[in-house]
Amino acid sequence: MSADRTIAVIGGGLAGAKAAEAARDAGHDGRIVLVGEEPGVPYERPPLSKDVLRGDKDVSVTHVHPDGFYDDRSIELVRGRVVGLDVEARRIAVDGAEPITFDSAVIATGSEPRRLDIPGSDLDGVHYLRTIEDSERLGTAIRSAGRVAVVGAGWIGSEVAASARQMGAEVVLIDPTPVPLQRVLGDTIGAVFAALHSEHGVQLRPGNGVTELRGSGSVEEVVLSDGRVEPADVVVVGVGVTPPGRAGRRRRAAPRQRDPRRRAPGDQRAGHLRRG
Repeated sequence: MSADRTIAVIGGGLAGAKAAEAARDAGHDGRIVLVGEEPGVPYERPPLSKDVLRGDKDVSVTHVHPDGFYDDRSIELVRGRVVGLDVEARRIAVDGAEPITFDSAVIATGSEPRRLDIPGSDLDGVHYLRTIEDSERLGTAIRSAGRVAVVGAGWIGSEVAASARQMGAEVVLIDPTPVPLQRVLGDTIGAVFAALHSEHGVQLRPGNGVTELRGSGSVEEVVLSDGRVEPADVVVVGVGVTPPGRAGRRRRAAPRQRDPRRRAPGDQRAGHLRRG
């Protein structure tokens, strides 16, 4: 019987929400606790660079589950930052909430944007996109921008560049590769996206990195690796992701069991939920 056992899911995004749902659907009738750092219910991130960014749709379109789902399934939502994971004691410390004791844990903390480490990267007007709050803040900035520079032509950069153009902003898209999305789609399909961007007025700067951001308090110029200087009062950075700071370190440090019949709670990952 699982009625007296607790499953804790760390991470309030799509993977965490689906892990909690799967545990209940698989027959776990004990406590399920879903811990997330952001307020509100778990949500998906793709609309943040498109419909939500442009203001075309309400943030409710991002919700993983309909209203009332977590109450109906008796899934507890705890909002706060996980500041400690004691594997031996099977206890999670959450900032601003009571400690959570668990029998099994799923770590589904996802990733966070990789930060630029160049002169001027701490200027006002430099944006990263991960959360609903980021999207709303960026949308407001784009609507009043003179020119938007998007650094990185992967999915995030390409989508933000397209959205910013639809919002009426002048946009320059900067990336070291010869075409957008080359790393995921290759040269041929990437060239199609390059043509689409150009047709819609996005200015492309292929084969270029960014060496410096300049401005007095707020960003005003972007210096490219070929020496050109691009004016911009909004910079959006989409240069990949990295594991979350503290959560990522704790996840890597979790002990692993050599005996396949046994496991430490930290062995479980999103996509592989096992009964304890």
